[in-house]
Amino acid sequence: MVHDCITHFTSDVIELDDTDLDQPSMKYIKQKEITLVDSDGYGLAMPQLMERWGAEIGEHFLLPGCVIRNSFCKGCVFPVDFQKFARDHNQTTITDVWGNPHNIEHIELILTQSMMKLWDSYASLEEYLSNCEKNHYTFAITKSSVEHLEHVRTMNYQFLQSYDFSDAQIDELIAPTVSEIKDILSDDYRKTILYAKGCGLNEKNISHLDSSSATALMIEPKMIDDPYVKDQLHTMIQKRIDDAKVGVLTVPANYSLVSGDPYALCQSMFGLKVTGLLKPGQVYSKYWASKGIDQIVSFRAPMTSHNNIRSLQIAHNAEMDEFYQYMTTPTIFNCWDTCADAMNGFDKDGDCVINTAFPLLVEHTKELPAIVCVQRKAPKCIPTEDDLMQSNLDSFGNAVGEVTNKITSMYEVQARFEKDSRPYRILDYRIKCGQLYQQNQIDKTKGIEAKEMPKSWHQWSSNKISDGKTSSEKKERWQNQSLTADKKPYFMQYIYPAQRIQMQEYQKKSNEKSILQFRIPLEELLAKEEKTPEEETFIRYYHEKMPLGTAPCTINKICWKLEAIFDHMKFAKPKEFDYSILKSDMEYSKDLYKKIQKLYEKYRRETSSEKKERWQNQSLAAANIPCKLFRVFWI
Repeated sequence: MVHDCITHFTSDVIELDDTDLDQPSMKYIKQKEITLVDSDGYGLAMPQLMERWGAEIGEHFLLPGCVIRNSFCKGCVFPVDFQKFARDHNQTTITDVWGNPHNIEHIELILTQSMMKLWDSYASLEEYLSNCEKNHYTFAITKSSVEHLEHVRTMNYQFLQSYDFSDAQIDELIAPTVSEIKDILSDDYRKTILYAKGCGLNEKNISHLDSSSATALMIEPKMIDDPYVKDQLHTMIQKRIDDAKVGVLTVPANYSLVSGDPYALCQSMFGLKVTGLLKPGQVYSKYWASKGIDQIVSFRAPMTSHNNIRSLQIAHNAEMDEFYQYMTTPTIFNCWDTCADAMNGFDKDGDCVINTAFPLLVEHTKELPAIVCVQRKAPKCIPTEDDLMQSNLDSFGNAVGEVTNKITSMYEVQARFEKDSRPYRILDYRIKCGQLYQQNQIDKTKGIEAKEMPKSWHQWSSNKISDGKTSSEKKERWQNQSLTADKKPYFMQYIYPAQRIQMQEYQKKSNEKSILQFRIPLEELLAKEEKTPEEETFIRYYHEKMPLGTAPCTINKICWKLEAIFDHMKFAKPKEFDYSILKSDMEYSKDLYKKIQKLYEKYRRETSSEKKERWQNQSLAAANIPCKLFRVFWI
């Protein structure tokens, strides 16, 4: 176990701090002194060890990286021939964190102090291992990196919401997904199989097929006309369309484990000057280098602002290829920039990023300063059982997702204002602060007092103007009302079914009111070129009272484009299906026939009984009679 590799450099950052403040302060600091723990959460293993581990967990390749666990030990391990590095730099011994020297030729696994949470509570590595053995702890691999990275991946709304795309650019962004969906709609069974199975189908798993509709098509293409298979395919297609409406769009991308620069770690653990092989803004990725790509965009969830997205240069030369040769699928980050802070504080203990070379995203990603959140630490203590219980209680109800959704709602509100206007800038500040509030929620589990996002940012009732307030307070609340992100954006109805039902009911009632008041359907009223004052008022209130936000934010615009393409789509009625193709020429006995007949009759009885019970429950539900009472009485 060695000391962490730590580097020092300067960088432009945006600093957020809510210490003793109701709302965070935000400062742009030019050339701030940065201290980076580049080895935060990862260590090194000799390639032969990773090959043995791979065999032990049933893999047939040398593991490019894996996540390990043990008592108080948590982190990732990557294959690097550090013994060769030592020979090349005339090093024979390595000193551990307790000051004990070791012959490097006898070492196969290097852990860093950030991987061992209580390393300084032990006198030596031998004491730690002895305690592990005594208490029946051992090293375990919980996750390993894949042998080959995928070629396509889907984005999500968090990754895309901060971009400002034109209509033509949105068409370009959704084009691969639209083409993919239309291919499935073509009734070509081969394209259906390709979509359903994709690159996950290989020579290893083809002999262990599941009982899905796609498997049925692989066995017999005519099964595409079976009503059940048809219904399953239609459900799959509709789900894919609904997913696309919320930003689940196909792009050339892959999902990759994050590593620091192991060359820098080798330099650090042998007491050499730390330079690393990578410069600021560079990463090494064997996948993208082999494709001749020199620029990618990298994302990591959860995300709040465009500052979380990194545009990265792919570095590639003979020295890197040799030293990183066994790390075939991880993304290796340099140790001289603020990528870790920018991407919501990632470390290297198993965190992953999505990388893409999609030209539209590469061209429109802005290079912005990293957001650095001032963090507080909980005081150290010897934990009691009560402390452990409190830690568990604090971890319940983690609201990271809730904070992220509030930020997404702010993008919809921001789209109502002109760029660079005061309201637009206020919302930009609040969106950036979302990263601090996300990290506050994570810190709650560590026993750190965490402040929540101000309610006035997302609750309209907190900005309600009431008597007893001063004129300045009333003015502030009046201004805040137009900035309050109290509605989910329109596209989120395809994530939350309850929101969709609410939206449909609202539109249905509004349509009825339009017909009663103006004698025309709502759709026709909205399309009218010349409207009366009464009609203008009706339409204004229709938009204001809508349960979801309909401002033209990026994901709403993507959603509307896909609705226009697919919402009027009609699935063809199933053709007559010849079930005789399912029969075989195998002879069977009368005894077997009778056994199957009994099973069939039992199935008929049970399905008939289930239908009857459902019908009765529906009748009671319609009459507002509790179904539980009915079941008791029925028994």
